[in-house]
Order: sequence, then structure tokens, then C-alpha cells
Amino acid sequence: MSRELPGSIIVDQLRDRIVTGIFLGSWQPGERLPSIRDVADAESVDRKTAAAAYRRLEEEGLVRVRARSGVYLRTDGTTAQSSPLERLHRRWLRNTYEGGRELGLDTGTMLRLLESIAAIEETAIPVVESDSAMASLIADELQQRVRLHAVPASNFELRHLRDQYEHAPFVVTTPFCHQLTALQSTFKTVVQATLAPELLDALRVTLSQPRALVIAPCEAIASKIQRAIEQGQLGALAHAPTVINAQQEPDIIAHVRAASTILLWPGCISHVERQLEGYACTKPERLLSEPCLAAVRAAILDAAMTRFASMSSPGITSSNGDAARRIPAAASRAHSANPIRESGLLA
Repeated sequence: MSRELPGSIIVDQLRDRIVTGIFLGSWQPGERLPSIRDVADAESVDRKTAAAAYRRLEEEGLVRVRARSGVYLRTDGTTAQSSPLERLHRRWLRNTYEGGRELGLDTGTMLRLLESIAAIEETAIPVVESDSAMASLIADELQQRVRLHAVPASNFELRHLRDQYEHAPFVVTTPFCHQLTALQSTFKTVVQATLAPELLDALRVTLSQPRALVIAPCEAIASKIQRAIEQGQLGALAHAPTVINAQQEPDIIAHVRAASTILLWPGCISHVERQLEGYACTKPERLLSEPCLAAVRAAILDAAMTRFASMSSPGITSSNGDAARRIPAAASRAHSANPIRESGLLA
């Protein structure tokens, strides 16, 4: 470019070059462009003119100027300025939309499917267990890990349970629930809660050490751990461990000071953790096994498909007129995860 040309013409020419490069694929979104100095030297103009050219391109939304970094070609759309959460939402939306279209689903069908899942997640799902504390632990973890509106339901007569949760498409319980047979005949689906193998492994490692201490969040868990120890279901132990109930033990610190190794069971209340600050302690984070969570998710999908079918007209069609046979079936109908019976804690 000639220095004798007006600055506006230089800007126009530079802009045309970059736009042409974008169109031909020479410039990629997010790519760093030549510096102001490089542009000035290559085009035989002063740096002030080159900087003005880039300012023009920035005003038009073609480039982004980053202080002490350089000039970059903007990415398409608004994703460059969006937050990480917005980019995550956009990626999910794109995958869902494109995946649905590839299956031949129209947008209305996809919307009704998602609405069906959301409705099931908002429905109160009872966690049936004779011990209220254990029921609360399971319900809390289901709320956190599956985003399910799980509610503890302890000491319920079956008739009252059925009346209060008549809209629940399934229930969650433990394998040793005395009402299991009655529940299976009353509710379409019963999901059994089982312990995470990682939790049992951590328990065995702790119990293998001398002066082991296990702090349980409730009497039901404490008694089941103690029973499993006495029955030898956690292996032969050379040393007698101590198992305490955090809800009823008045002097936890005395036990902690006497212990060489400590396991804090998931769900222990926060003030117990504060008392253990400064002490080495194993803290497994998860109570429930992955097969249990997978069974809950499968139950949600099956219930959502049932609701979707009830709210849709016969012969649901996709965007290209195909019948609803193109809608994939629910992932699984095997809802009862195999209990980890060797532990004796949920069996």
C-alpha cells in the first residue's frame, strides 16, 4: 500500500483482505492476526494507520484486540464472550438438537420428552426405610447426585404410603426392607439401594488397622457395621475396632484421640467434621453404588416415556412423518441393582 493513499482507503483494503481470508478459510476463528508493527511494515504504512485499521475491524466485530497479547479473529457467534456455563449449555443444546434431528425427531417432540423427564424429577419419590436417619441419608444423596426429588419415608404403613405418594412412578428402598414384597406389588418399580464398593473397601482397610474407629451418622448404620464385624462379613480382624454413633456419642474427641485410624461414614453431620480438624481421617464421599444410581436413572427415563406416551396423540410422528418407532426405547428396565450382600450392611 502506498503511504500517499488516504487512511480510510488503507483500512478498507485491509478489511477486504481479512474478510476474503475468512471467506476462503485462510483465517480461522480465534487465530492470532499479524501485529500492528507487522501490518505496518508489510503494507508500508505507519503504525498509527495500521492501528486505525484494526480499530475499524474491532468496531465491526471482526477482530478482538487484547492488551499485551495481540489481535485475534473473533469466533463466530457470541461464544467468545460467553461464560463457561453458557458454553456448556450451548454445547448440550447443539448435541441434543442435532442428535434429535438425525433421529428424525421434530423440535416439539424433543421438547415434550424433556418436559416429561423434568416432571418425573420434580415428583416426590419416597425412600422407604424403617430407620428415618438412613432414609434421609439415601434421599439426600439421590437429590445431590441424580437431582431427584427424593423424600425419606420411614415407619410408613403401606396404605398411607400409597395414599401419600400415589403419583410416584417408583420407590427406592433397601434390600432388607420388611415391606419389600408389598412394595413390589403396590408400586410398578422398586429400586434397591446398595453401598458403593469404594466405601466398603475403605471400611475394610480401616478395620484392618489396630485401634480402628468408625464414626457412623446414625444408630442404624452403626449397628449394621457392628453386626457385620461380629459375623465376620468384613473379614477376619486381628484387633477389635470401635464403632460409634455420631448422633448419640457425647465425647467423640475422646474416641478420636485413642484411635490410630479413623473412618468418617458419608452423611455425618458437619459439626463432627469440625471436631476432626487436625486429625488424619478417611472420608469416603459416596454412600450409594453406581449400579443403584443407574437403576434410578433408568426408572426416571421409563417413567418419563410412560408420561410422554400418555400426553401424546396416537401414532406420534417425527419431522419426516415416520412413526414413533424411531424414538429410542428407555435405556434399561432392570431396576433392582444387585445388593452387595457380602457386607451385610444393606442386605
